[in-house]
Amino acid sequence: MSDVEINITWWAIAFGLLATVFWPLTAAAAAALLWLLRRRASIAARIVTIVALLLWSASVFANILSLISQARNAADYQASLRARQTTLHSPAIVGGMRLPAGTVVTRGSTEFSNDVAAIDVPHAVAIGGIPIVGHAGIADAKLDGEITLARDVVVGQASCSANEPARFDSGVLTTCTLAHPSRIHGIPCSGSVDLKNGVVCTLSGYYRRYGVVWREQTRVTDYGDLVWFHIGAIAPSLRLFDTPLNDDVEVQFQNGRIASIDVRNKPVLFRGCSFDLILAQKGSLLGQTTGVCTLPTVPPGYVLLPKQSITYR
Repeated sequence: MSDVEINITWWAIAFGLLATVFWPLTAAAAAALLWLLRRRASIAARIVTIVALLLWSASVFANILSLISQARNAADYQASLRARQTTLHSPAIVGGMRLPAGTVVTRGSTEFSNDVAAIDVPHAVAIGGIPIVGHAGIADAKLDGEITLARDVVVGQASCSANEPARFDSGVLTTCTLAHPSRIHGIPCSGSVDLKNGVVCTLSGYYRRYGVVWREQTRVTDYGDLVWFHIGAIAPSLRLFDTPLNDDVEVQFQNGRIASIDVRNKPVLFRGCSFDLILAQKGSLLGQTTGVCTLPTVPPGYVLLPKQSITYR
């Protein structure tokens, strides 16, 4: 069992709730005052006005306390941050990083570690071979978090642009905006690229995979065994019911084989029925219909489709 105990008093909860309903209580107090002005002799109006003003005053007080607490917390954080920061007066090697004079080094904030957590450099400097400027998070002497690149740079197979921030995870690039099209793990990518769990990018040109020619503007999500193709304006060579796939259609492959075609945004017609999802299961093609369909179904309600429903050209 945990020995950590958190005690929250009832009055703290009450004041917290009062602080959140400041504007409704302001409106109620104003309405009560208006009622009292019109019916000064009314005892009920006086009682309602007194109660409304008391609640409104309590809400004001609660908000003032909240603002004071926020200011105090912000001041404490800034004081703690300054205590953990050091400005280098001459070039130095800190945590294995060669840093110029004027660099502000911030140490970790936990009692278990005082390793370098961040740096603020006065001009462009290379960390792990990556040119950066300004603020950078650090983990084990490696770039970590959102980074401003000093110039366009090739990181691995990605040509990252300095016009947009890049993100790193312990020195490993996870996201960046490409300065120009790059072939990453064989995929011709353009625009932003996400490498955290695989490769996610928009195709810059045609890309042949699984016997299909995928066209530019198609969004690819490649997680290894699972791969999705989100079709853009130009249809691939894969066809459904001998018809090109529309934009916004998503095709999924699993372990190298087609698993599904999601056309829920733009259902397709076949033999008088409207289909919004095609599934490939155990060598069979199953279709999920929308609306009325007279074709025979198999459990759990899918239409068994001919294998020729999906073709490659």
